[in-house]
Amino acid sequence: MKKYPVSIWPIIFLSAVFWFLTAGYAAAAPGEGADSLGAAGSQSAAADTAHETSQAEKAATGDDSSLFHWIEKRPALIGLIGAIIGAVATLIGVFLALQTKKKARKFARAAREGEIEAEREGRETLRSQTEEMAKAAKKGEIVAEREEGPILQEQAKERAKAAKLGEKEAEREQEAALQFQDADETERRYLRGVEKEHGTINLYGFQSTANLKVRTLEVFVSLRLSEEQRREMDPELWEEQKSAASPENSRHLSPEAVLQRAVRKKRLLLIIGDPGSGKTTLLKFYAVCCLDPEGRQRLNLKQPLLPILAPLSKVDPRQPFCEALSAWGSGKNWRVSAELFDRWLEKRGALVMLDGLDEISDLRLRKQVCEWIDNACDYYPNSQFVVTSRYAGYRVAEGIELHTDHLRAEVLDLSREQQEIFLKNWFSAAYREKMESPDPARAEPPENPAEQAQEVADAVLRYLDREENASLRQMAGAPVLLQIMAILWREFGNLPPSRADLYERCTDYLLYRRDFTRDIPVLLPADQAKIVLGPLCLWMQETLRSDTAPARQLEQKMAPLLEEVKPGLKPKDFIQNLCDRAGILHRSGDDGYIFRHKSFREFLAAGQLALDIHNRPGRAAVLVENFAEGWWRETLLFALGLPKPVIFSDFMERFLPHPHNGAGFPTLLEDIIKEARQKPVAPFEKFLLESGEQDWQKRYNALQCLRLIASEPAKKLVKQVWEREKDPRVKQKAETMLIDWKLRRPAAERGEALRGAAGLPQGWRNPLELDAEYLLISGGKYHFSVTKKEVEVPPLYFAKYPLTNKLYRRFIAYLAEDKSMAEALEALPRQQFAASLLKKAKEVQGLPEYLGKNPKEWADKLRSRFDDDKRFNGEDQPVVGVTWFAATAYCIWLTNLQLAIGNSQLAIANSQFLYRLPTEQEWEWAAGGGKREYPWGNEQPDERRANYGQKVGQTTAVGAYPAGATPEGLMDMAGNVWEWCENLYSEDSRARALRGGSWSSHVVYLRCVARNDDRPVGLWSIVGFRVVLCQS
Repeated sequence: MKKYPVSIWPIIFLSAVFWFLTAGYAAAAPGEGADSLGAAGSQSAAADTAHETSQAEKAATGDDSSLFHWIEKRPALIGLIGAIIGAVATLIGVFLALQTKKKARKFARAAREGEIEAEREGRETLRSQTEEMAKAAKKGEIVAEREEGPILQEQAKERAKAAKLGEKEAEREQEAALQFQDADETERRYLRGVEKEHGTINLYGFQSTANLKVRTLEVFVSLRLSEEQRREMDPELWEEQKSAASPENSRHLSPEAVLQRAVRKKRLLLIIGDPGSGKTTLLKFYAVCCLDPEGRQRLNLKQPLLPILAPLSKVDPRQPFCEALSAWGSGKNWRVSAELFDRWLEKRGALVMLDGLDEISDLRLRKQVCEWIDNACDYYPNSQFVVTSRYAGYRVAEGIELHTDHLRAEVLDLSREQQEIFLKNWFSAAYREKMESPDPARAEPPENPAEQAQEVADAVLRYLDREENASLRQMAGAPVLLQIMAILWREFGNLPPSRADLYERCTDYLLYRRDFTRDIPVLLPADQAKIVLGPLCLWMQETLRSDTAPARQLEQKMAPLLEEVKPGLKPKDFIQNLCDRAGILHRSGDDGYIFRHKSFREFLAAGQLALDIHNRPGRAAVLVENFAEGWWRETLLFALGLPKPVIFSDFMERFLPHPHNGAGFPTLLEDIIKEARQKPVAPFEKFLLESGEQDWQKRYNALQCLRLIASEPAKKLVKQVWEREKDPRVKQKAETMLIDWKLRRPAAERGEALRGAAGLPQGWRNPLELDAEYLLISGGKYHFSVTKKEVEVPPLYFAKYPLTNKLYRRFIAYLAEDKSMAEALEALPRQQFAASLLKKAKEVQGLPEYLGKNPKEWADKLRSRFDDDKRFNGEDQPVVGVTWFAATAYCIWLTNLQLAIGNSQLAIANSQFLYRLPTEQEWEWAAGGGKREYPWGNEQPDERRANYGQKVGQTTAVGAYPAGATPEGLMDMAGNVWEWCENLYSEDSRARALRGGSWSSHVVYLRCVARNDDRPVGLWSIVGFRVVLCQS
């Protein structure tokens, strides 16, 4: 039953009453129509009863009003009125019921919304309370953890960390399983790519094709490498040199031996060499040997190593190592992922060869690459690493250094035997090419190519052996230059005299003459081709600072240049011709080009820059500002070595007053003087006589340049400087040069020599050594640093400089009975000297065994082991690579020669005297006078005073650092070379003492009290000797 509000029930009750009354009155009314009687029958009985009751009530109450009487008489009317009222009341009731119901619904909805809002507020309150409770619980947990102690907390962290690592490891293993499911196929594809790229060597200069491909292992000429110790007197190398005759003691090692030593001991091999010395070819050889069992056996590797050969200029050191390798490899379509490279290096083991550190022109990026390599070496202990660089690109003094413990090997020039093998291989390939590509226009191919190749190789070597071709003979030690010589010899039958001329003629041949002589259309003559290539190469050198040029940029730069020389020639066509025909360019990656050899680009850039300087002399500032940058070294040498245009004066006018000329005499400046074709003295005259330059070191260096030029105008200028100069150091240098040129007599001959202790001259020149200077060191007492006791040193003569290569070679020539030493051999025949030496040798432990009994072998045995190394074999550089025994033999020879010939300059000529090595006590006294920390005083060493710390990277000419001289004038007592001393290092040692530090030494070894030692058979590029003369 539907429920209604209580307020509706009275209305419904009222409506029912009215309806009831209406029915009663209607039933009591007479004379109603027939239709009403039957219908109201039942009502009439009720009305009668009601009427009776009403009458009885009225009688009882006494109410008998007229209203009721009137109503009684009109029942029909009253019924109608009641019906109307009942209907209205019903309608009102229904209306009110509906309104009430509507309000009830509204109230119900409002109540519901209230309940929802209440629920929401309740939930928010509950959530807030829950969060607060959670925070409190968390705090409680943290407090509880703290209260439980750090051990439990650490255990929880470790468990969490282990779980996380486990998850990562599982993910990694899953990814690896998917990644490496085709690893074997990828590796096979990669190795095929390595074989294709490095399995052959391109010999350029052939007529039928730009480059002739020959198998690497068939034509590779085993280079000579010199193993250099990372630390001076490396203890490990000391132990290896226990036997002077052992193979390990030989400084000339094969590539196989060097790699074996690196793998066995260091894991990182650094190979340093000159431009064109064959460093990249050597890496190709290593890579190919790693591809098959026979090659691996040749390298004698204990485990197979997967070869990876990448140019350092093509990798990004900002990326992780393997990601960088993968990015580089993508350009070769190898599709080797970083993960797979990582797997190879970490698990399998690889031989990672990184070529061309010097080709990164930016110094900061080069330092970053060194650090990148160091990190890789640490991270991948199962792999071996090889890095190559030019000398100029590996500069320890500038922070460009590999800190990983490594073995350093230096590529030596090809020996005469190796040159013969190289030439024979090249000409054999040339004759095979002639046989395989017959051309009616060319001469008939030889019947026996091998014999013909040998004959031509011998002819080239005989040409190089001529006395007038000494400079060419030295250049032939570089494989790239020897290949150029082979090309030019086959074409012209002779060779040009200088390096610049070699490149000039070779580029002309490759760009034009080779195709022109065979009636093959040539896109551009050589001179026009160089008009296009010169600016491009200079742009790569100066602006791009890269050996690789992006194809689009190269074409954009080339287009206007080609339009000038040959309108209509498209850059792409010309570039393709340089690759396919000339062979001096080749593709580098997907979108770049690189010169076949870097030196060709440097030569062409130099030619353009020289032309620019000729037209605008101010452009010479580019060479001066970049003088100390290794990236510019070869370009600078080429530019100043060109026969035309001559830019020597333009360069010198700007260089002489520049700060680059303010330190010791630069070795590069010496190379420039030697390489320059024309050497006018006008810029030196302007600088020395007119500029008013006050820096004596710069003036001193200018005199050094004139000494190397040694022309008549140069000698005349030096005499003018000597007459006018006020600085005593510069004036003395000028006088020394005049004496060397026989333009002035020594002071002793003039009777003007100053006298020192015991009436001895303070200095004299020894005619037995081409007038080498000796200075008197007065005797005295001081506390010797080794014993801490006072010692007394007698007066004696010290050679002003360490012995030079020029002087030591005279001794070797004497032992070889060379005709250049005829005067000495006549005064002291070799056999007579041999007998005297062997007799004296009996007094020196180990010397008889070292010399042997056959004097004919002494020349080879005592020869400097670095006599063929361009870094150390300059005439004015100190001799290095000689044993203590060899130094002692030289002193004995001088003593015997002095007795045989005599020396009128010596005040002690008629007394007992001898030449020998100084003792440590004598050396320390001469260097420091018992009070100076360094030979020059107590100021710290710098680049003006000494050659040390690998700042130069090699020995320098003696006397290059006059600011480092002692008060008496001794030069090079700190740095350049360690000097053998007469005495043993200690009483219980067989080693001989060394003093002075070297070009490689840390600054601490430059102190006058610093010591070192080595066995008397030691051969090092850092050890030389100085002679003293004393009364016996």
